[in-house]
Amino acid sequence: MCIPALFPALAGGAGAATAAGATAAAATAGSALSTIGTLVSIGGSLAQGIAARRTADRQADLIERQRADEARLTAIEDERIRARFRSELARQRAELAARGISLDSPTAMLLGETAAREMSFASQSRRSEGAARGGEL
Repeated sequence: MCIPALFPALAGGAGAATAAGATAAAATAGSALSTIGTLVSIGGSLAQGIAARRTADRQADLIERQRADEARLTAIEDERIRARFRSELARQRAELAARGISLDSPTAMLLGETAAREMSFASQSRRSEGAARGGEL
């Protein structure tokens, strides 16, 4: 027995089932795409973090090299300052001796002590400047 009135009801039910299946499939595909997008985002963040770390490491190496260069430059300049003062002290002693002034006289001693203090001050000043520059790095 065939009832033609049931065909539309059955056809409508099958259409609803097909639509529900399609919706479920779309939701599953959307969920999969969302998961893939999250994984790609995480991968990008990790790559960005690794690149930032490498850049920071390179920057730290460059700063350390610059600090070492600054220390070497400070030592060279300090030695030049001391050499200039030693040369000046030798010239001063030679002048005093040429004038017939004894190098152990109070005047010669005072001049020598003053020059030595100035040399010490200039040297310490240069070393302090170098240390401050190194500290800024």
